[in-house]
Amino acid sequence: MIIEEIVREVKQVSVGVELCKNGLDHTLFLQNQLHKQYVLSKYNPRQSARDLIIGAQSSNKQTLWIIVGFMLGYVIDEIVSLVGNEAKIIVIEPSQEALEKQIDKIDVKEYKQYMNLHFLSGADFDTIISMYEQCLDASNFYNTNMIISETYLKFYSKYITYLVKRLKAILEKEVINHNTAKSILEPMIRNNLYNRKAILQSYDIRQHYNKYKDIPALIVSAGPSLEKNIKYINRFKGLVFTGGRTVAPVLKQGGRPDFVGVIDSSELIYDTFQGYAGCDFTLISSAHGCARVIKENTGAKYFVENSMQLTTDLLGVNLESLPIAGTVATLCLSAAVYMGCNPIVFIGQDLAYTNMQTHANSSQVFEKEKGMITVENTRLIPGYNQEQVLSSADLISFLNWIEGFIRSNPGITYINATEGGAKIEGTQQQTFEEVVNTYKCIEKPKIKHQIHIEAPHQDINERIQELLQYVKEIQQLAWHGVNLSNKLLEEMSDIRNQSKVDISTILNKLDRDVDQKIKKYCSRPLLCELFSNAYNDIMISNTYQGKLEETELEQKIRIATLNSMIYEGLEESCKRLVEVINKAMEED
Repeated sequence: MIIEEIVREVKQVSVGVELCKNGLDHTLFLQNQLHKQYVLSKYNPRQSARDLIIGAQSSNKQTLWIIVGFMLGYVIDEIVSLVGNEAKIIVIEPSQEALEKQIDKIDVKEYKQYMNLHFLSGADFDTIISMYEQCLDASNFYNTNMIISETYLKFYSKYITYLVKRLKAILEKEVINHNTAKSILEPMIRNNLYNRKAILQSYDIRQHYNKYKDIPALIVSAGPSLEKNIKYINRFKGLVFTGGRTVAPVLKQGGRPDFVGVIDSSELIYDTFQGYAGCDFTLISSAHGCARVIKENTGAKYFVENSMQLTTDLLGVNLESLPIAGTVATLCLSAAVYMGCNPIVFIGQDLAYTNMQTHANSSQVFEKEKGMITVENTRLIPGYNQEQVLSSADLISFLNWIEGFIRSNPGITYINATEGGAKIEGTQQQTFEEVVNTYKCIEKPKIKHQIHIEAPHQDINERIQELLQYVKEIQQLAWHGVNLSNKLLEEMSDIRNQSKVDISTILNKLDRDVDQKIKKYCSRPLLCELFSNAYNDIMISNTYQGKLEETELEQKIRIATLNSMIYEGLEESCKRLVEVINKAMEED
């Protein structure tokens, strides 16, 4: 286990603190059985810390700083000197003992006044990641500086390699989430409305919670390795979960899906079913799943929410919430664990371009998919067979999500029977034939569909009209915000009035007449998402972030421009949303 190796590595390193040659400051060294090396200069440790900051990327007032190693606080001092007391800093010390030794030698009282300074130590990476997620927002997606001394990298190489991997996975996930949220909010709302009748007539997935304890679940994905072992599926005794792409391959090998997952709102999903969309398979779908598939399917239907809770807000229907990422395999995995299945078995879960293919031949639906792999889009990652395999940022993001899900749901056996593709941490590796033989005596339970979803308390049409009114009111407020912000910019552009501009008066008016009123609507998830997308879309750019050397006038202009851009984005989003809702209701 990688964590055990990291813990051993940390224990082998001792930390020493001694007085510098200048007789004023302390310096720091690391030592193991083979080496002793100073982290900071024996003569001028503060200059060493300054050099680490100088070597970092350009920064601004919103930059997130991650420091590996406390380094006697000198790096913190340099960052605060550069940015100010509001600097966002996470200090990660691999050893708690090392942190305590350093703190004993210096006065840390002043650090308590820094509200955005966080200390973490040891190999509890889940806690480290949790803190990173709390500090991460659109303003520092592309605005993070990680400070690592060469000495720390030498003595804690496994620790730092694993840390960087975990942090990078979170960042990639958040960037993808941001881009996805921006692009799919309107399709999600549209399909929620298209699917509303099916949702009201659907079954409640809660009746299956922990109902299939110790029943194996097979998640059939469409990766290039699927054809290696799908022939054994007709002998598998557990529950079978598929996406649309793998319905046809499963049927052709004599198997049958127990649950078919749908998460994508795109109409292209219909074609992935290869003619089987209208069959009587049981669907587990996100509420915004492909409307055509949901309409034509004649089987039992279950709908689930993701973390955005849009369906509850939009339709007033209380759906169960399951963790879902951007691939149907994550819905199948979440559902199988929710139902109590154990073990969870993966086949076709390559998460890599095995044999330079995107999908198994039996699941290759679109001609354009055959030419999707480009060198610019790929990177090498550890493979199933201890080799390096080619993957992409999106596939690696899904891999990281699955590994994170496994860590968060212990006590279950996860078996990767893909026999190719990427290595999935937290899984055992077996051939699918071995899995089938191991669990051949399992008696597969009969799945019953008995309890329907509870009807909403409010008429859906009334609820949607109420929502439309709210969106129009936010649009009007955003328009007012644009005008106030532009008024401020106009006044500041007149050199004669610059000294007379009372920014506080206009900002107070913005806060009172616009921001506070908009916030009242943000208690509703859909409206909150609408505002967040408009805000994040602007803040993700460094253009509007506070520069380190910024005059008072420059600050005023930046804030006014930033506000104007956010309000413009919000106004446009509201306008499009009204059109989407009206069109969906008319087409019903």
